[in-house]
Formats: sequence, structure tokens, C-alpha cells
Amino acid sequence: MKIVRKQVVAILKKVADRNDQSPVEFGNGSASDEVRLVAELIDDGYLDGSHMEDEMGRPCHATVTGISIAGHDHIDQLRN
Repeated sequence: MKIVRKQVVAILKKVADRNDQSPVEFGNGSASDEVRLVAELIDDGYLDGSHMEDEMGRPCHATVTGISIAGHDHIDQLRN
């Protein structure tokens, strides 16, 4: 579970640390653990954005436009 926590923190930090308001893209059209996790964070309401699935139904690309209020609260919980 510690690995997933680090991945979530890294994803949220990547979105939070961007210098402008441009979307953050994840994935290159093939399924990966990072894209799956980003898709879950979007579906769970922590990130604002969308994701696409491949022909097998696996998330293969995600576009994140921001962190939701719930996402900011989640960051605070992870820091404690």
C-alpha cells in the first residue's frame, strides 16, 4: 500500500506543481499502472479530468485539468 500512496502523492504533486493551467496528460495510448491510478482518482472525484479506455476496457490515456476540493483534502490526509 505504501507504493500506491507514493504514486498517488506523485500524481497529485505533478498536477499541483504545474506552472500554468494547461492540462496534464498521462499515458501514451497503452495501459499502465499510472494511467489506471489516475483514472481511479478521476472516477473517485479527487482529480478533475477525463480518461479513455483501450479495446480491453483498461484506461490507456488520461487528461487532468485540476485537483478537486476532495483531492486537496486527500493530499492533506496523505501528508499527516
